Amino acid sequence: VVKDGDKTLVADTDYTVAYSTEDFKNAGGVITVTITGKGNYKTETPITRYYQITPRPVTVTAQNVTITYGDTAATIAAPVVEKATEDSKTGLVGEEQLSGTIEAALKQDISSYAEAKTYEGEVVVKDQDAIKSNSANSNYTITFNPANLIVNAKEIPTVDPIDPENPELGLDADKPATIVYDGQD
Repeated sequence: VVKDGDKTLVADTDYTVAYSTEDFKNAGGVITVTITGKGNYKTETPITRYYQITPRPVTVTAQNVTITYGDTAATIAAPVVEKATEDSKTGLVGEEQLSGTIEAALKQDISSYAEAKTYEGEVVVKDQDAIKSNSANSNYTITFNPANLIVNAKEIPTVDPIDPENPELGLDADKPATIVYDGQD
């Protein structure tokens, strides 16, 4: 809205507006806006203003992974890509998606995690540089958050003292003999 005091001026009658671009959606260089008066509001020098559309922040977060000590594979869920909410100034807008493959992985081979404990930051988003440098993602400043690998202790099954043979544990033992003490040495 352009005004002269309380009077609202009419576009193309009292003034014109020209832009240095027709792209008002994508982040990029500086956009020049030139307002020129017409008719009763003619100006010798147009009014020039500048603005810029900057990339919107978005966060991609890996999800925690839980395995049991000794597992040779892990199920790794897809990372969560932040979506914008009505009042937020971050996250993907509308139905937009990041371009590229958005997957997570362990930093090391699963056999490298030799203790039952929580390994902080060991689940990461793969190919971060490729995702950031993809020109289709240029409207966003992307931050990647790692997640934890939780290695739970392996439960060892109990052994039946009457029948100690347990192929799961690799035990192969003779059953104890039944002997009755007769009081003699």
